[in-house]
Amino acid sequence: MVGKWIVVHCQTILIYFLDMSMNMSENIREKVYCNPDTGAIICKVTNQEKSYFTKRGYLYIKLGKKQLRVNRVVWMLERGDIPKDMMVDHINGIKTDNRLSNLRLVTAEENAQNVIKKRPKHNLPPGVKEMTDRKNKRFYVSVSVKGKRMSLGYFETEVEAGQAYIDGKIKYHSHANPERLQRELNDWKFEERRVSPNK
Repeated sequence: MVGKWIVVHCQTILIYFLDMSMNMSENIREKVYCNPDTGAIICKVTNQEKSYFTKRGYLYIKLGKKQLRVNRVVWMLERGDIPKDMMVDHINGIKTDNRLSNLRLVTAEENAQNVIKKRPKHNLPPGVKEMTDRKNKRFYVSVSVKGKRMSLGYFETEVEAGQAYIDGKIKYHSHANPERLQRELNDWKFEERRVSPNK
């Protein structure tokens, strides 16, 4: 009896959460619609655009007590529900560009392939490591491929190493967007430290 009760109870909880998800989708469609060509979310009552910025640079809308990211809302309105293990990625990396053509469903791992994160302390991409025990070509570059680090070699300067890292991501990461990664690299301010062969 206990086992049967647990099964029924779990099924009830699952149905409850599925109903919540369906009600959420229906609630969104009842209150707003989107322009897939611009990514704008428009209120059905006022016929005005409904969104606001957050500190992280994303656009959100508020429905009742829920705050929803616009890129996710656009996807749900145009493509349907978003699986729990998937994310809605901005292909070109521009957080406010919520056009449907600029959105895609990806896993967390695939999403990480399409971005480079600066390490504030060293101002180097994650795949670049400074080898202080080397007299020249002290910037070592590697890239993660299926959970393992692949060596891309040693380079004279941070800029050369950064470019090698981007080239490696483009080559080995199928979800990497070349224009986005190159733009992010170009926005960095490297110290441009070149090691003298005489040292």
